[in-house]
Amino acid sequence: MQRAEWVPASVYTLPGWPIGTWDGVAYGASLAAVCLLFSLFPDIDTESMGQRVFGCLLLTGIVVLIAARQFREASLLGVFAALPLVSNHRGWTHTKAAMVMVPLPIAIVPYLYMPGAPRIGVPLYIAAVVGYYTHLAIDGRA
Repeated sequence: MQRAEWVPASVYTLPGWPIGTWDGVAYGASLAAVCLLFSLFPDIDTESMGQRVFGCLLLTGIVVLIAARQFREASLLGVFAALPLVSNHRGWTHTKAAMVMVPLPIAIVPYLYMPGAPRIGVPLYIAAVVGYYTHLAIDGRA
């Protein structure tokens, strides 16, 4: 299987991990960043750092999708961005179901749009769930 240049080799050799290579360091940093971001996600339903971070990321994503003329995807992302506004703090964002379902697009989108590297999202999805779980555990909701 030929890999795209920007796809880390570790995606194709799991559980092998190219430690000591730039791909391994960059991919490990990506996993850590996703884990950290999703540890903030449950608090997007209240004024918090998580709300600001995800708000900026979602707005950037919507603008990029509109610029790419992907209007359907931009509107879906807009609906997703508005969901926390209709709940109470520690509502649906602090459930185990949300922990599994919210990061699911990270695993599914590569299967739909990246046929050459469909597994790239699985480790990122796991990192997101771990980050989300740590937040729930600290809040006593795990």
